[in-house]
Amino acid sequence: MAFSAAWLLRYALSVTGVLLSVLGYAAVVPNGLLAVAALVLSCAFLIHVRNNRLLLLVGIVFAYLCYSILFVNYLSPLLTTVFTRYRSTPEAGVALSALLLFISCLLLFMPDRIVPFGEGQSLVGSARCNAVFEVVLLIVLGLILVFGFGRPDAIGEDRGSPSALYEYSMILFLLGYYFAGSHKGWIVTFSVLLGLYALQNIVYGGRVTALQLLLILFFCTLNKKTSTKVFVSAIVFGLLAFTLLGAIRTGLAHAGLSDYLEALSDSLSRGFTWDTAYSSWHTSVTFILYGGIIPRAEHLRLFGQWAKSVVLGGSVPMCNLANLTLPYFYHCFGGVLPVFFQFYLGPIGVIVASFYVSVIIRFISKACEVVNPPSRVLLTPAIGIVSMYVSTSCFRWILYSPSQITRGLLLCLLCSLLLFWLDRQMQASGLDAAYGSPIQDSLSKNSKR
Repeated sequence: MAFSAAWLLRYALSVTGVLLSVLGYAAVVPNGLLAVAALVLSCAFLIHVRNNRLLLLVGIVFAYLCYSILFVNYLSPLLTTVFTRYRSTPEAGVALSALLLFISCLLLFMPDRIVPFGEGQSLVGSARCNAVFEVVLLIVLGLILVFGFGRPDAIGEDRGSPSALYEYSMILFLLGYYFAGSHKGWIVTFSVLLGLYALQNIVYGGRVTALQLLLILFFCTLNKKTSTKVFVSAIVFGLLAFTLLGAIRTGLAHAGLSDYLEALSDSLSRGFTWDTAYSSWHTSVTFILYGGIIPRAEHLRLFGQWAKSVVLGGSVPMCNLANLTLPYFYHCFGGVLPVFFQFYLGPIGVIVASFYVSVIIRFISKACEVVNPPSRVLLTPAIGIVSMYVSTSCFRWILYSPSQITRGLLLCLLCSLLLFWLDRQMQASGLDAAYGSPIQDSLSKNSKR
């Protein structure tokens, strides 16, 4: 069996990363070296998925995370923040080992061929429009816009607090664009409403939710017309711009030129690192610290509580790890994906998490084949919707909580399947004379053959 040079290099990097992570767990290599290795492996992952924009976005976020951790903790230590206080501790070494092990195994488990997804392609754009769904989705989204966002008494006083419904509105927007078909009126209407969602989040000090929504707008309306160079440039510019605005936050509406210049100077001094990334990393290290003061059996019990929350939601007691560590260690919530599973199940949990993510990546890659010639359909449209949800929500599941890639993914899949089923029932009953999609049409043709 012949192996390509690219495969051998990927395999060698992955194995080297795994070996370094083992040495990291044994505390025989410096934390800085582990951070460098994580950055190199994340760049290798990025290069491997470069031809698929949905996965390229995930790769960019991982690489930016690793760069931010490395820079502010080891290359040019940022000593004016609480978020680097644990950089030289054994617990930081364990967390870095988990991150390196995760990225190494993820690269190792990746499919050899990533299906391209880029200019001229789209995972939405059903040929026909379901106006009933569009009206209902717009009403629901309008209500969430008004009532699903906690606003302070005045702009600039405090940050707004988007509810879980506000976060999951991403799913409704994806479905709205899908069932808009090629109807420009509906597409424009949903785009205006999405812009209001993003603007509200930015004005009240948020960034990630707005960025995710703007990415949905891109993939659903602009992807066909945009080159990869423009796409990457826009992502990099967007991340840097939101990093710059992070120094202003709620004062955005009242900031003057001097405020923006000061924010730029601050960002330059930090190497344009991502404050959300190294803040979330600090929270992750507190997970390891907290794990050292509770019995091992408690780790498994807390994992069980989190697993229940995937189905039952955040009302499950003790399912939020960041909430549990806050009384013991100061942080601003969040948490990097592999460190959650390091806390719950140790290195085995990290490997299982990387395998789970690799399976999702395989589904995303295969979903992109429905937009490539020949017209052979491999998966239902629901997988395309879920693929875009996983990609655009990567900021959340990489830096905040595993919920978006577990509970959120499940909700997105169920909502999509429900609406597709209802659409078919409406079509079969004659309530609608113009519903369907190119994918569904292709499926029916294949079934007749």
